[in-house]
Amino acid sequence: MQTFFIMLAFGVFAGHRHSPSDPGAPGYGPPPHRHYETEVFLVLEGRYLYEVDGNLAAGDLVGVPSGAAHAFTKVSDLPSRQLVLMLPAMDAVGFFSDWGS
Repeated sequence: MQTFFIMLAFGVFAGHRHSPSDPGAPGYGPPPHRHYETEVFLVLEGRYLYEVDGNLAAGDLVGVPSGAAHAFTKVSDLPSRQLVLMLPAMDAVGFFSDWGS
């Protein structure tokens, strides 16, 4: 089972932004997906590999344009954390609940 922490719930900023963060479990990563929101990943510690519209990216800051297919995977055995910003905010509870289905 993978755990995903929602640090700011939908609507906290009247729909303007949403900031989930993941705990960086070994091998963690969502399947490729798309959504309307622009997404920005800021690596706080550890390493991740990102795929955006078929292109691989690694680094401390990765941007994903609205509607682009994307995914990420933790690639370090060390503890890893990232901050994920979504603009505008999304219904993260509904979006991530669908992963379990």
